[in-house]
Amino acid sequence: MPFFDNLAVMTKALTDAEDERKAIAEGIMEALPDAIFVVNESGAIVMANQSALNLSGYKNNELLGMNIEMLVPPERRARHREERSEYSSNPINRPMNEGRELLLLRKDSTQVYVLIALNPVRTRTGNCTIAVVRINEPNGS
Repeated sequence: MPFFDNLAVMTKALTDAEDERKAIAEGIMEALPDAIFVVNESGAIVMANQSALNLSGYKNNELLGMNIEMLVPPERRARHREERSEYSSNPINRPMNEGRELLLLRKDSTQVYVLIALNPVRTRTGNCTIAVVRINEPNGS
């Protein structure tokens, strides 16, 4: 039985290490001042940090599962869907401030200018995009 005892010990150590890694990653994500939205291939928001909740005005349970286009002003949603589809076919890191004028639609229907950086990530369940969002005042600051 020593093999199975060692196997149980090793499995617990691996599980503990994974739990610790998750806790550190979540701590980092929550500590960031920028809003972070993680979006799956179908456009559903699967993760968001507290800064994203503060920026959007939504609660976590409202935001998770929501289509990302709901945070885009209605007149820009069709174009955003096209751009998201194009990005999905060629997911590359896209730095902030590519000269685009981007608006985020908040829950209270106000709009705010934002800068957005996109970073693709492959997960066990499929591809996701990490969107790092920062307020961009109209005067460029």
